[in-house]
Amino acid sequence: MRIAVYPLVFDKGALLALIAAPDCFRLPAAVLRDNETIEEAAKRALKKEAAIDGLECQFVGIYDSIGRNPLMRELAAVVLVRSWKHSPIVEGRIPETDWLISFNEKKFLFDQNIILMEQGIFAPLSRRVVAIEA
Repeated sequence: MRIAVYPLVFDKGALLALIAAPDCFRLPAAVLRDNETIEEAAKRALKKEAAIDGLECQFVGIYDSIGRNPLMRELAAVVLVRSWKHSPIVEGRIPETDWLISFNEKKFLFDQNIILMEQGIFAPLSRRVVAIEA
């Protein structure tokens, strides 16, 4: 069994999502490695998939539904990114992203719609750090 880590990033109530296919979105994600914490995996996913540095993260829960990922047995660990900034260094190709205001009305992969219905309450708690550090 593996653990997928999903960082939730909000900006003024809008959710950061990756475009998985036309009319289908997904959350940034990373598979938890043996040598890292859930928070470290969340930060890695954000940097790799959205060129964002997670500065302050808070674990909010585990989702465990049989068949949530049709390909394998997988738990979902959800992390709220309470503060973040755009990363100046990007390696590789960044998937296409979008900021969704009405994210509960969009189609997401697996059980991510259920996660978002429950975790959308955290939208006002996330904030972007705009100061650029040297």
